[in-house]
Amino acid sequence: MKINKILTGCIAALAITGAAQAATFRVYLTGSTAFRSQTNAALVVLYGTEVAKDNAALGSANNVLFHKLNFPNPGDDTYVKCSWTGSAAGIQAVAAASSVANPIFLSFYNDAGTAFTDSAKPDIALSDVYQGSTPFNGVGTRNIGTIGSPNNVQTTYANLESNAPQIVAVACFKFMASTGFPAGGANMTPQLAQTLFPLGAMPLSQYTGLAADAGITVNAIGRNFDSGTRITALAESGVGTSAVLNQVQATENAPGSINAYIPYPRELLLGIDTQVAGNSGYASGGTLRGFLTDVVFDGSYLVTYLSTSDAASVNAGQVIPRGNAVDMKYNGTAFSAAAVKNGQYTFWGYEHLYKRSGISSTAGTVFTQVGTQVAGTTLEPNNVKFGDMAVSRPNDGGLVN
Repeated sequence: MKINKILTGCIAALAITGAAQAATFRVYLTGSTAFRSQTNAALVVLYGTEVAKDNAALGSANNVLFHKLNFPNPGDDTYVKCSWTGSAAGIQAVAAASSVANPIFLSFYNDAGTAFTDSAKPDIALSDVYQGSTPFNGVGTRNIGTIGSPNNVQTTYANLESNAPQIVAVACFKFMASTGFPAGGANMTPQLAQTLFPLGAMPLSQYTGLAADAGITVNAIGRNFDSGTRITALAESGVGTSAVLNQVQATENAPGSINAYIPYPRELLLGIDTQVAGNSGYASGGTLRGFLTDVVFDGSYLVTYLSTSDAASVNAGQVIPRGNAVDMKYNGTAFSAAAVKNGQYTFWGYEHLYKRSGISSTAGTVFTQVGTQVAGTTLEPNNVKFGDMAVSRPNDGGLVN
């Protein structure tokens, strides 16, 4: 009898101890929208079906909540929360010193799946570009006021390259032209990009070589500087990642019909003033790509840069069935996974997974697991596994060899 009581007491004590040791963890991810589809899919494999998301299509969801029971230890609960904001914004949020007067927190789903009531500093950032290609390295000034009434604070950004980042994939991109663009001129070169995007417009004849096209305008349209797609395009083409651009904003008088262009309005983005109209652009490739199949009021054309995933969705995602947007070659070579792997097509960048210092061991485990899962995913036809590359480059836009 005494033995049974002792055993019962020991079992109860062990149960209490186990319950006391069980813990709840929250891990926060942010960064690249160009690679969110692949990463959201990888998170499902790792942590089960999402609990909440802000888009019916998981691949297009910017905010997602996952809940993993008995992870990392029996009895534990781990919530993995995503807010895909863009490559540069992700690096800024993870790298910014948490001790500044105005720390950079993002909004996530809370544990119950209510949007978006959990405010936190992200642990992990996914980025199409190296940290050094963004404004968010070293010490920078951030305006937490307005353009008219600035309130500048100094922010120190940690060197995320020192925290053992992972290169998890090769993110690929395309230059694209709007419906009807002549196939014979559908080739982007660094020379053309260096003219088009800083000036904002140029004659179609410079693409086609036909004097009859001299009176037809090609307009630049593109992304804001938070976009890894923009940073990669400017680095690859030699325009320069900090160059001042002149991109248009299009307005539609009806779905599928553009009736005006203006220089994209000046704005305050991530605490940085874009300074002049035209130097910013669209926050989403999904929004931008829709203009490429519009009917244009003056017969001009649009040229832009998109992730290959967005480019693949341009013609399938039309509001009204119209003519197809046009894939452009880059330096005379059409995009293909094989051309990327072997160095003929160079409009690509590495997909990075960054982490900040001081994250929990659980966040460190998620960092490793996500990197491994994404790296092992079948990414073709739109992107390429890092391990499949026969060539490499030292930085964004660097020499491919």
